[in-house]
Amino acid sequence: HDRIEQPDEATIHIQRLSTRVYLLLLIGIITILMVHTALSYQNINRTVQTPNLSTYMQLLNEHPDTLSCLCSRINILFGDFVILTPTFHQVCTSQFISQALIDATYDSLAIYYNPLDIRMTISFQLQLLRSFCQLSESIILDELNDLLNGTELVSARLIDPTLFNTQVQVRITTNLETAISTFIRGLTLVRQTSLSNQLISGSNGDFRFSFSVYTNNIDNSTGIDVDVLACAFQNNNGLWCNCGDTFSCQETGGIYSMDYNLGNLGTFTNNDSMLKLGLPGFVSTCIPLESLLASSLECFYNSTCITQIFPSLNITEQLNAVQTSRYAMNTTVEQILQNLMLEQWEPNISFSKFFTQCNITSCTYSITMGNDFLYVITALLGIYGGLTVFLRLIVPHIVKFIVRHLRRQNLNRDILPFSVRLRGFLMRNVNLNLFPSEDSSEIVIHQQRWATRLYLMILISVMTVLMLYSSLTQQIVSQTITTPTQTQYENLVHVYGSAVSCPCSRIAVNLEEDLRSQADILSTNFISSTERSFARELALIRFTTQGNQIITGTYANFGIPVSDETTNGTNITVVDIVPGYFINAEGIPCFCARSSMCSQSMGIYSLEHVHGIHIPYYIIPSFYIGCLLIDSVLQSTLECFYDNNTCLETILSYYANFSVFINITGLNALQSSRFPLNATIETLAYELFVEQWYTNISYASYFASCAPQSCTYTYIQRKSFLNVIISLLSIYGGLSVVLRLIVPLLVNYVMEKIRKRHERQLSPDDSSTLNSQLVNDRLSFIQRLHSLVKWLIDKLMKLNLFKRNNNETMARHMTRLYLIALFVAGLVLISYIELREEPTQVKTIYSPSLDTFKTLLSEDSQLSCPCTNLAVPYSSFIYLNTTFHEVCSSDFVSSIWLDRVLGYAGYDVVADYYPNITDFRRQAVAHFELIQFFCQLVDQTINDALQIFGFTQLVSAQPLQESSFSIHVQSLVQQFQTSTANDFMRSLMLIRQTTQGNAWITMYASSWRLTVREVYPNAAIFMYPVVYGNCSCATYATCTEPAGIYKNETFIALSGFHIGCYPLEAVLQSSLACLYSSACVQLLEFYFPPTTNMTPVRTLTNHQSSVYSVNSTIETLISQLLVEQWTVNISYEAFYKQCAPDTCTISFKGRNSLPVIITFLLGIFGGLTIVLKLLVPIIIYIAWMIYGKVRRNRNAIVPIN
Repeated sequence: HDRIEQPDEATIHIQRLSTRVYLLLLIGIITILMVHTALSYQNINRTVQTPNLSTYMQLLNEHPDTLSCLCSRINILFGDFVILTPTFHQVCTSQFISQALIDATYDSLAIYYNPLDIRMTISFQLQLLRSFCQLSESIILDELNDLLNGTELVSARLIDPTLFNTQVQVRITTNLETAISTFIRGLTLVRQTSLSNQLISGSNGDFRFSFSVYTNNIDNSTGIDVDVLACAFQNNNGLWCNCGDTFSCQETGGIYSMDYNLGNLGTFTNNDSMLKLGLPGFVSTCIPLESLLASSLECFYNSTCITQIFPSLNITEQLNAVQTSRYAMNTTVEQILQNLMLEQWEPNISFSKFFTQCNITSCTYSITMGNDFLYVITALLGIYGGLTVFLRLIVPHIVKFIVRHLRRQNLNRDILPFSVRLRGFLMRNVNLNLFPSEDSSEIVIHQQRWATRLYLMILISVMTVLMLYSSLTQQIVSQTITTPTQTQYENLVHVYGSAVSCPCSRIAVNLEEDLRSQADILSTNFISSTERSFARELALIRFTTQGNQIITGTYANFGIPVSDETTNGTNITVVDIVPGYFINAEGIPCFCARSSMCSQSMGIYSLEHVHGIHIPYYIIPSFYIGCLLIDSVLQSTLECFYDNNTCLETILSYYANFSVFINITGLNALQSSRFPLNATIETLAYELFVEQWYTNISYASYFASCAPQSCTYTYIQRKSFLNVIISLLSIYGGLSVVLRLIVPLLVNYVMEKIRKRHERQLSPDDSSTLNSQLVNDRLSFIQRLHSLVKWLIDKLMKLNLFKRNNNETMARHMTRLYLIALFVAGLVLISYIELREEPTQVKTIYSPSLDTFKTLLSEDSQLSCPCTNLAVPYSSFIYLNTTFHEVCSSDFVSSIWLDRVLGYAGYDVVADYYPNITDFRRQAVAHFELIQFFCQLVDQTINDALQIFGFTQLVSAQPLQESSFSIHVQSLVQQFQTSTANDFMRSLMLIRQTTQGNAWITMYASSWRLTVREVYPNAAIFMYPVVYGNCSCATYATCTEPAGIYKNETFIALSGFHIGCYPLEAVLQSSLACLYSSACVQLLEFYFPPTTNMTPVRTLTNHQSSVYSVNSTIETLISQLLVEQWTVNISYEAFYKQCAPDTCTISFKGRNSLPVIITFLLGIFGGLTIVLKLLVPIIIYIAWMIYGKVRRNRNAIVPIN
């Protein structure tokens, strides 16, 4: 309609029907929406900035499942929050392992004691006990250093106290158990290889030397020879135990009579007539190490027992039996050693220190809550305004259409054609007027129609934009499931992927597919590291045994020639130890002093010999005997022992009288195997004899161990259709009211401007109008502003929004109250929307580049970029390489030089050429061979460690910040370098200490020398320790003297080199100073035996850039793995590429944005306007009535009586 007309009866009827339908729909929809809004719940994320510990604990107590706190420091050293003070067994700080007591307990007459006598080995056992204390302490301290200063707890978020303590405790326990198992494995390997090689001890307990008489079958002449016999122990049951089979033969330890039957050489029994005094806890075995391990420390708790062992020593100290200990007094040393001598290992784990180091930037938690009363009212107000306007617009038309349709049917009128109805519909819309008034002039109607069109255009455009915005806007929704089952967890991971977080109640957990995907890598890493560790430790034992030239009970790597000499008119029998050798297939001798791989085919030989050569009956194919049994076995194959070969039957035929061999069957040659039949035992051993590794990963067990108490998952969702409609209705009411106020004024203003300009164009000579315009133009800005303000005030004072009220004054009061209430309500609602937390909004960036990631990270510290590869191998972003000391590539470790140092071909009697044990030429080949061994071993050690290190993975849910990444990886590299060197040195130290403690005899006779008391058949030959100055090899391994060359009793010193009890110890205490000096090298070349292939040897170069000095000991060099320089290249770009995040998401709050506030106010404005227009008149009417009544009462005339 273009003007307001008085309605007829039909119109009033339709309006009444429309009113009823309108009210029913309004009340129904408002009721439904009110119930829906009141019962709806939503997850609200709240953030607390930089909380202290008490605040965090309170938040954790209130929101344990959803609390998440970001750390500003994600790599925290264990040492920053863990204190570990290990306590060792009291024997490790007692007098019993002091050097003074060790020296005092060794008796020079001990070599003549019964080997069962504890006095024979007590000094060696105390040395071993001290070594184990030192090794245990070294291992624990190195482990502590690695743990506290080299191990980081990497977590971008603060771990809750319970899980934190569990994870840290598990890590500490795991490190300790790994250290213990590594040590025990190394010790076991040393024990087993010593037994397998049948090494001979100077304690006379495992093998004994004795004279024997042999007869030459050619001329029946006789001679004196030296035999090596394995000792045997007889227990109370009459059963014998042979030290050639096991070093663990045991007898009661005590004080035995020195007068034992030498005729039964090498056989010992605890005959009561020989045992003078049994000592509690002590056990006697073949070698000191096994004796110590089988014994307990029980005697050291008893002062009487201590006095019986050390009667001449004033020992006032004893172990404290009352002191609290985890070990009983009768606990064996082996059992104590299985805990690395530890009494206590209780870490002090401080969560408060971890919290401080974490340095929380913010804590976020989510709460699920219903909508509060104010929100419900606000929401209903917003919906009410739009719904009212919408229903007022739609309902009348619908009702009118239905009524007219019914009337048309009742009157049976013809239905107009569609084209006619469409034309009528278009004409009505073209002439649509939503702003009718009583003024029906053409100009007013024209303005109203343009206002209607502009109003509809803006309304439709804005509503369309808002509809698209509401439909496309995403928000993060967080849900929590308590005590989830594995099936629930797997379903969540399948649907939501890495957005699922299930903190374990006991251990940390990865996603199932991540765990399974790592199975091959983990198993490969484990298998490779296990195999390489075994091979490396075995190689170290083999090389040091070869370098030290420890003699064996097989009599294979040495010989003992017997000769008669006349000294001062007295005939004496002289025995000495010389290198053994084997003749190879070409007839060339291979000396054991030069190589432990010298060997010959093993077979069955006759007992008779001609010129010392035994006649073979049968040669076993691919089975060898050599200098050391282990090296011989490793060269051999098992071909003889398969059932497709007659070899085994042939061998067994020579054992026909031994019933134990009757049921032996050969290996199955047809059985499937990854090893060929001719594979060497070395190949099998270095593969740990494993045919196949089976990997069985039980995720169900892992999940049960994890036992998550809750799972939280987040997902991104858009608003539902209903929410979009509600949002549009909320905005529609306010927007409609605002547009109805503004659009007519805007159109009127524009039309008025156009009209005035048109009038000026029609009357250009109107001087009065022109002068008036010029005057107005000359008004200053301040004057115009003042006029504008005055005009606005006047308009506001006269403003009347309630024109239907006939009382002008009352209507203006209503208008003022309405505006004040509207303004105050607007301020309150703006404050409310500012304080109210809306659902988190999210922005997603796909396939972010490294530069994009860095930019996003600088803008938002809570950026989330999940890695597609959670575990990234170190090898993909860390490059490590080494430059070794010059000696490892010098002529001094070449085969040509070693052959030259050894001397003449066929030369085998070192002692005859260099009788003085301090002559460097006597041990020179061992020195240079050990240097060569160490160069090879450290190279192998570093390569193995690098390969295992490369397999190790950096696990991170998303890319680390570049600075944190750099610090973390640098720490990893430093820890790797330190731990690799420490592991190598510990393995070497174990071998050194057990070598000294077992009193192994070296072929060079530099530690123990053969001593002849009497010469007759079966007469014993005893071992006597070598003494350097005042230092005895029986109690010190490090006894040395400067090495040199003797020329006609003249000693020519060689700078840097030493000679000592064992070549290994001498080498470690030596330096390479001589090899830097051309004069010293020329001296070596001159005095070493000449060879046919003599070439000048290049000296080492004293580089200023070297990290070592010329006088640095070889032990110092080896402690750094002979590395001159580490080349380290760390690529953050390569790490990011491997991490390969598919997406980055930025979450943000929308509550403070201007569009949200405007949208909210528009939604509220419509409903609030309608409510206020209903309430304000009522309030004013009531106030007006009260005011009138009060005024009448004041002015009332009261009669006076």
